[in-house]
Amino acid sequence: MNKKGIIVIVIGALLVVGGLALVLYLFLFAEDPEDAFQDLRGAFPFGGRGTLVDTTDPVPTPDDPSPDIDKHDRLRRLSEHPVAEGGAYTFVKDEKTYVRYISRGEGNLYEVEIGGEGHVLLLGNDEGVFSGAHRVSWLDEDNVLIYSLENSGYDAKIATVTFSEDDDGFMWSGNRLPEETLAYAVSPGGNSFFYTVKEGSGVDGFTSTFTGTGSVTGQHVFSSQIREWVAEWASSNAVTLTTKPSGYVEGHMYLLNPQNRAVSHALRGIEGLVTKTNNNASFTLYNESLRNDVSLKLFNHQEKTNEEVSGLKTLVDKCVWKEKSVFICAVPNSLPSHLYPDAWYQGKVSFNDSVFKKINIDTKKTEVFLNPGQVRTGFANVDAYSLFFDSSNNYFFFTDKKTGDLWVYETTKTAQTR
Repeated sequence: MNKKGIIVIVIGALLVVGGLALVLYLFLFAEDPEDAFQDLRGAFPFGGRGTLVDTTDPVPTPDDPSPDIDKHDRLRRLSEHPVAEGGAYTFVKDEKTYVRYISRGEGNLYEVEIGGEGHVLLLGNDEGVFSGAHRVSWLDEDNVLIYSLENSGYDAKIATVTFSEDDDGFMWSGNRLPEETLAYAVSPGGNSFFYTVKEGSGVDGFTSTFTGTGSVTGQHVFSSQIREWVAEWASSNAVTLTTKPSGYVEGHMYLLNPQNRAVSHALRGIEGLVTKTNNNASFTLYNESLRNDVSLKLFNHQEKTNEEVSGLKTLVDKCVWKEKSVFICAVPNSLPSHLYPDAWYQGKVSFNDSVFKKINIDTKKTEVFLNPGQVRTGFANVDAYSLFFDSSNNYFFFTDKKTGDLWVYETTKTAQTR
């Protein structure tokens, strides 16, 4: 055997002996093997876990506690249960901000302080009235429209609900929409809603308010031979109606004026069409399926033109309008080759969103709105959707599609005095 081979054998033997000695030390002699392992691990310059902190505050102070304390993180998970799509409602009580949400499927009403403390069940779903709750639209902390899963078999597929409180605790009262209600949208002011009901081979559309009890009766404003719609009440005079999306089907979007019942055809013949319109119905953000890819585009309603949003590949469901010319999107690390939005809706593909970007369509400027890893330690990538801001724009919310957890990001350090 040559000299080089002898050296290799000796080094290997030393490594084996050293490893055995380490195991004996940890499990036979050390009082706490885990602590001993961590102490040994910290003695080496490589291989330990890194710690990410808020880059705007590298040194914590007594008034701004260490960012590894969850309840003081600017980005934190709020819910203890999967939330119904549509998010939650914030309100102020005793000079503190609180959040109410309804759990997905169970239909229970919960409340939690915005800092993550005092999580309580306000109203259980003992009667099963809200079982199957899938989507909600909040008007305020006491009024919500609840939508259950289609074909769920539950009695109350869609209901408008008012919560109240007395000495005996929380109660509810509400109206049930017609059994064959298919779609709905709440007005920007929160005092009215639009809904469609099966009529023959098509649908009729109605507007109504959240007052009264018993069965909902609305004012007829729309009729169509197309049955499946996705509705959004974007501005006071514009309800958007988009055909249900699929990458296999050419989609269409219409604008309905609920005041004079006028209907205009805005977008047509776009495969995989998903839309989201700003609060004065001047721009619509939309997706176009490219079979194994997807494009994000912007439609100008005044000019009747569209353009691709360059450098941003994401789904419209992962975006929200912050202002009439500013929108924010969660951006996946990558979009695997699939048919969109079908694959994402069906759960065949899931995304890891590492950044949220803000786009100003007036200045054509794109910037990072939120980099979760920089503001919260140990953050794991989420698949964000159902994005929204509270009325003050101090808090930004999103739901993780993977878990159903509700997250909140404090957009300003002084948004809440705790």
